[in-house]
Amino acid sequence: MNMKKYLKTILLSSTIAFLAVSVFTYIKFDQSDKSVQSEDMNKWKTYNKVSQDKIESYPTTHKERNEMKVDSTKKNDRTVDSKKPMATPSLKHRAWKGIGPRPLSSEIDNEYNPLWKEELGKNLLRFLRPKTKSIVRREGSALIKHKGKNLLVEHVLVKLKSPEGRHFGYNAYVDSHSGKVVKTWNRTIHEQYSRSALRLSPTR
Repeated sequence: MNMKKYLKTILLSSTIAFLAVSVFTYIKFDQSDKSVQSEDMNKWKTYNKVSQDKIESYPTTHKERNEMKVDSTKKNDRTVDSKKPMATPSLKHRAWKGIGPRPLSSEIDNEYNPLWKEELGKNLLRFLRPKTKSIVRREGSALIKHKGKNLLVEHVLVKLKSPEGRHFGYNAYVDSHSGKVVKTWNRTIHEQYSRSALRLSPTR
């Protein structure tokens, strides 16, 4: 009888411990997700290539937005309410942009990286000259087929400014893990510029 009580006590203690760990883990990941979402707000962020080996990043200033003409009323350049964060959607909430049936989660070839925007900033300026500046805003998320792979991507609006002050912009799909540009469209030239001065092609 004592043995049965002992086993019941052990079983009850194990169950309570398991539930406690599960609840703690859930709360921890839930808070982590909220942290990622709050950091991934749909705001402009600036990346400035200070020198060949240094890129600094910070929230885009009002002056920079005016210089890069991002406060206009154009459809692809609308003003966003900074008080409303754009949460990182789960896989099921990402729009499928490929042809054919939507892939299963086990068929996705990359993972979401909360630092994708920082990686994008580095990738955009890596091969450009010092004093080149870019500003980036996240427009949304999607799931696409690219070179035979099913990829989680972030839809971004990119603006670039050369050291001479010439600038242009475009929309892009960015790999949600590596921050590499996989597709661009709607390239807009705001001023005359030399095509050799800035690169427009997706990151390889």
